[in-house]
Amino acid sequence: QGALGGGLGGGGFGGGGGSLAAYTNEPGGTMSVVQQSHSLVISQTYHAHNAIVELLTQLRQAQQDSE
Repeated sequence: QGALGGGLGGGGFGGGGGSLAAYTNEPGGTMSVVQQSHSLVISQTYHAHNAIVELLTQLRQAQQDSE
């Protein structure tokens, strides 16, 4: 249940023009992209959620460092 890989398929984020793209990672949780608000909505186990928060924090820091 805490696996972070898979579930995104070949479509990547964005969902091909729709306003909401949803991805599932059986049996762990779901991830949805809401384009109108530029949001990523993740429903996941506690430990996987914390790992995702850490990953996003690292990505934001790397982006700031490269600017």
